[in-house]
Formats: sequence, C-alpha cells, structure tokens
Amino acid sequence: MIYPLSIDSYVLFFLDMLTSIFLLVNVCKLLPRCKPLEWVGAHSIVYYFVCGGVPLCLSLALEKVGLGYHGAYYSVLIAYALVCVVASCIVAIVYRYLSFMIGKRH
Repeated sequence: MIYPLSIDSYVLFFLDMLTSIFLLVNVCKLLPRCKPLEWVGAHSIVYYFVCGGVPLCLSLALEKVGLGYHGAYYSVLIAYALVCVVASCIVAIVYRYLSFMIGKRH
C-alpha cells in the first residue's frame, strides 16, 4: 500500500463514486466496437483466474533479466504488454484445448 485512503466525507465520496461510474459507463457506450476487447470480455472468467499468477511470475522473471521497476516507467509498460500477451495465450489455450475445464464441449 502506498498511502492509506483517508475519507473525510463518506457522503461526498459515495456521490463521487456514483458520478464516476455513471460517466464511465456512458463514455464506454459511445466507444466503437473493438473485437480484441470484446474477446477479452467474452473470456473474462478464465482471465480472472490467470491474472493472479501471470503478473507474479512475469515480474519475477523480468526482475531476473534486469527489467524490474527502478524508477523507469517504460518497464511497467513492457511488463503490462507481456502480461496481456501471455495471459491471452493461456486463455486461448484453455478455451481451445481444455474447454472441459470451463464446462464447454467441442
């Protein structure tokens, strides 16, 4: 944790959260369709389980090869891109070859 969240007015905090959610939902409705994003959404249950171990393992591997975060933000972007690619590959493999794990038949 970087800094604990201190809330002075819970009513104002709650209204701010509701306003943010409302605006975010409406902005997302205005966006054009994006096939890769829809694919991620359709397979999100497997992403949910994969995105615990993949970031952890990749961060350990990147630290070993010298790409750990040492104040350089580009390493965060590289790690994020790698996590997305590796997690997507694992999800595709699960859906294609291990579909019985998610209750689907070929």
